[in-house]
Amino acid sequence: MSVILGTIGFMLSLKRVEPKNENETLTTGERALFSVLFLTIYIIFAVASLGYVWRINTREGMSSEVRKDFVHRHLLYVASYIVTWLPYLGFSYFILYATTVLQTPDNSIHYKDIANDDRFSN
Repeated sequence: MSVILGTIGFMLSLKRVEPKNENETLTTGERALFSVLFLTIYIIFAVASLGYVWRINTREGMSSEVRKDFVHRHLLYVASYIVTWLPYLGFSYFILYATTVLQTPDNSIHYKDIANDDRFSN
């Protein structure tokens, strides 16, 4: 299931470099929207997992030191992944904003169009 979801997520999200294929089914703005959606859902689940870990580890059977260490390590794990993905989330929001500002009749905005626009080039 992870491979299928990962493949679908990769095909729907923004790429670092736009593909040369002009016959893409999704516009850059739609890809940015999917990227924002995927990362937002991921961050919500990651933060919710902290609450779940806290609840599970407050049950009897573990020493308080082991519980504290486990929750602390899980918090660091979640924080490191969120910090790792924040630049991509910011990039996705920027592309979503730029494609909204630079609307064209056919919605075919590419990275080079954003880079060449005076409002975004700097």
